[in-house]
Amino acid sequence: MAGESSEIGTFLEPVGKVTIGQIDPRTLSRQQFDSSNERLFHGASANFAFDSNFDYQDPSFLKFSIGSFTLGSGFYTVPDKETAAGYSQVRQFGNKVDLNILTLLPYQATMLDLRVKTDNGKNAPVPKELFEKWQKHYLENYVTPDIPFASEFREEYAEHLQKVSRLPDIDLRVMLWTAADKRIGDDCYPAPSWSELFSRFIREEGYDGIIYNEGVEKKNSRESPTYVFYNLGKIGTYESWQKQK
Repeated sequence: MAGESSEIGTFLEPVGKVTIGQIDPRTLSRQQFDSSNERLFHGASANFAFDSNFDYQDPSFLKFSIGSFTLGSGFYTVPDKETAAGYSQVRQFGNKVDLNILTLLPYQATMLDLRVKTDNGKNAPVPKELFEKWQKHYLENYVTPDIPFASEFREEYAEHLQKVSRLPDIDLRVMLWTAADKRIGDDCYPAPSWSELFSRFIREEGYDGIIYNEGVEKKNSRESPTYVFYNLGKIGTYESWQKQK
């Protein structure tokens, strides 16, 4: 659980680099697509057509989005449909409306799996080398975007990273300051202005996304790991893959 990395211990090794999506979705029939054991699900606030060219930094999206970027700017999916349904309901403020669930398949996506190698139900600490690279990348490349709170927290986050660097084990969300760690303070932000920078950083490190146990937002939903994609060209719905034939 984020914010409790002291229970993780530095001896727990992450799964590391994995490739998911072994079969080209463009070669599958609709029935084969819908029955694939590699399916992932996205619970949305409203029905929409998935587009691999979607821009998370589009001003209209930033203005009206009610979501959060706890693991960076990207497309969030889970392997459990019931959990996706819970996200859809939460994003509609719990109103009794139709659930909007997208079924997707990845293809040759290189993911950084931060779950513990010997126990996928737990998260491993962020590798020290990766943390140091991110800290350096942030300090060298952060440019305040056109977001009101960006300037205010720029230096604060740099100071936060300095505190995090002294922890014996570093949780991903604590590193991103989207979860609290009582050892260094309780403040956290659901969608910080450095989310997009982090997404680009991970792609530059050779990954299309991250796998992480983020937990669930809706009571009684099943625990399910989050698969967040920063490279949207590596995932799609049946319809979006067919358009690429």
